[in-house]
Amino acid sequence: MFGRKVFLLWLLFSLVVLGVQTESTGETAAHDHAVVQSLLRIPGAKLAAYPWQKDAVNRHLGRIHEQSPDDYVKIVQQLDVRDQPQRLIQIMTLPDGDARQAGIDAAGLLLQFGKQEMLQSALDDADDRRAAAAATIVGFVGADEAAQMLKAVMLDEPGI
Repeated sequence: MFGRKVFLLWLLFSLVVLGVQTESTGETAAHDHAVVQSLLRIPGAKLAAYPWQKDAVNRHLGRIHEQSPDDYVKIVQQLDVRDQPQRLIQIMTLPDGDARQAGIDAAGLLLQFGKQEMLQSALDDADDRRAAAAATIVGFVGADEAAQMLKAVMLDEPGI
């Protein structure tokens, strides 16, 4: 009898805790979205000027980078979020046709953020398909630095 009461109390407690976690996760996602949308509406807002909102912005970006690469790149560009270059590389090397413009913008941001070595690494990837996808995207960036990187790859010269 005592064991059954303990079990029922444990079960009730577990359900309450799981319910609270689910609710708070949904509330957190909504809060993070609201924070990002608010920052995007402030003319010239950069994340560096609002460091207390960094966690909310990063959580939101973590939620959307695969489902909505266009929105991800737009937010990173507008808020000048510089600490997620690996996700920009992932977007840049998505299969052909899947958010090509987002990939081009991501490559441009990597150059703008001084992450040439990461771009070069993507161009030198051992997986030929990923390297070709990166080269195709970098070719559309329209920056002299990108052209020099592609020239080095085409001539089989050492990169950066």
